[in-house]
Amino acid sequence: MNMKTFHGVIPMNSSEDTFFVIVYIITIGIIPMFTGALKDYSANGIIRILARFAAPTISAVAITYVIFYYGLLSSFGIVPAENEYSSELQEYATIIPVVISFVVLLWLLFYKLVSFGENIGRREDAGLQKDGSKITNQVNAIIIPTLDSFTEKITSNMADRLKNFGTDLKDTVIPQMEKITQNQQETQDKLDYFDEKEESRDQHQNKQAEKIDQLIEIQQKQNDILKTVQQWFAQNPNQYEILLSRTEAINAQNKKIISDSNDDVRNIPNDDSSTNDSNTETLLTAQDGIANRVIGHKKQEEMAQYLRDVGFEVTDGHGAGQPDFIIKKKRITCYDVDGTGEEESTTEIVAVGSNKSFTLKDQPKRKQRRISSDDCMPEIILAKKLHIPMIILVTNRNNGRRWAAKIPYERLNDKWSGVTTPVMLAQDDDDSKQIAEEEFLSVLASIGAHV
Repeated sequence: MNMKTFHGVIPMNSSEDTFFVIVYIITIGIIPMFTGALKDYSANGIIRILARFAAPTISAVAITYVIFYYGLLSSFGIVPAENEYSSELQEYATIIPVVISFVVLLWLLFYKLVSFGENIGRREDAGLQKDGSKITNQVNAIIIPTLDSFTEKITSNMADRLKNFGTDLKDTVIPQMEKITQNQQETQDKLDYFDEKEESRDQHQNKQAEKIDQLIEIQQKQNDILKTVQQWFAQNPNQYEILLSRTEAINAQNKKIISDSNDDVRNIPNDDSSTNDSNTETLLTAQDGIANRVIGHKKQEEMAQYLRDVGFEVTDGHGAGQPDFIIKKKRITCYDVDGTGEEESTTEIVAVGSNKSFTLKDQPKRKQRRISSDDCMPEIILAKKLHIPMIILVTNRNNGRRWAAKIPYERLNDKWSGVTTPVMLAQDDDDSKQIAEEEFLSVLASIGAHV
């Protein structure tokens, strides 16, 4: 018979594959037996049932495939090719019932092998149990007497040790335990004392924290006040120097009053003859002092208004330590050339004024008055701080003449003792009046007056 082949398939050499086919069939054939022997080790009943039927089925199909596909078909001269199927196989479709019958016979055989494997597994389990019981009996026969003897010795030794331990416990351990208990109690007392101190410390810390919070709140308020003061001083330039100079002037006046009081006490005469001296000056009453102050305030207000009329901004002061006049002048810093904006200007202090009003007459000893540095103390202090000149403005109540003197701040040192009014301030002729007025206006013009 001629060998039939599929297109592109090389005929199989059966002599080379026979050994491997036999090994394959034997291996597949003993799988059901191993499955039956091992399936009872699974606790899942479903797996055991599947193993009983699946193992014979897989083995029968696998062996049938090998025998028929590579054995019988080759005997007819047909060699299968990889990945190709020939239409000539249809000629042998009559062998399919034979294949099915062969699979059924193999399945019955392998099912018996599964049962055979189950019997082998049960016998092995029984044998292992029997061997285990035998080994257990042998162990009991050998080990138990030995253990009993060992236990007896241990019991005897333990009794002796317990007796000795009881003696040690009574003589040594119990006293030590009592000592430990006492130490523990002392430690607990110390811990309680520490807890009390800790609680007291916590309370003290809480109080301190409250005080700190209060101090922080006070500090915050002070900071707010300081910030407000700083903003006010920023909006009002030179106010700090003005306030500081007023304080210094008050302190200087107080020192002078104390010094004058001490001098008056030292210069009290020892006899009463001086009180009757014809050259003694007339004493002023309290009413005279009040009247003079009222007149002085009025003259000061008139002079302040005059200064405003000639282009100054004037702060008129009457309190203790305050200068009579703080004279300010507006300075234009940016001119509006094209008429589209506004002129920018700043106001600055140009001078400090000391206003004096006297009743001077063209008579001996009444033509002049001495204005000392003590009479201008607030103005001197502020002028030196701001580095601006001091202006002395004098009005003669008798004839209405005015006179002014300008003292630069560089001259307002400890050596400057004061200034004396000119004689022409008390005269009545027209020439001296014109000269006095020109000097007055010249001084004001030097600090920016519109005269």
